[in-house]
Amino acid sequence: MMFHVLLYLILNFCLVNAVMTTSYSKAIGLFTSGTASFAKNSGVIRVGSRDAPRDGINPYFVPLNFYSFDNYSKLKAISSILNAAVEAGATGDILYLYNYIAFNGEEGNVALTNYTSNFKDEVCLFLKTYEANSTLELSETTADKKLSTYYKNFPVGDCGGDVGGDFSSHGYKT
Repeated sequence: MMFHVLLYLILNFCLVNAVMTTSYSKAIGLFTSGTASFAKNSGVIRVGSRDAPRDGINPYFVPLNFYSFDNYSKLKAISSILNAAVEAGATGDILYLYNYIAFNGEEGNVALTNYTSNFKDEVCLFLKTYEANSTLELSETTADKKLSTYYKNFPVGDCGGDVGGDFSSHGYKT
């Protein structure tokens, strides 16, 4: 009897975890594919240090606090997904979602095509901040295939300057 209860609890935990992962993955996919649609409205968006991890003297992630004139609902949805990414330690997703919010939900700024969007510059800045020379860890810490491919094929050589090591060795928790 005790074995059956334990087995039930383990299977139930695995099922809930799988559903959460699927929903989380689908939610990120809506944004990376550009298919998310929200009503235009306004409001104040806040992403505190609890929502975006910070570390060291010169952290990449800083709190965001601004008024969105047009994408408030979209930003609130992204903020919820960002919280889930932080809880999951999904660095690749955190970086993308944080920048999606920082760019006021404007899809062109975080487009994952041809490495021409502003997001490319932010990935370079992130790599420089943590003195990393590879986006492999970013590609392995995202729930979205398109974002993973973006990181895997990222032209690190375009970042220039001093990059080296990996960001986990600088106290950043993934």
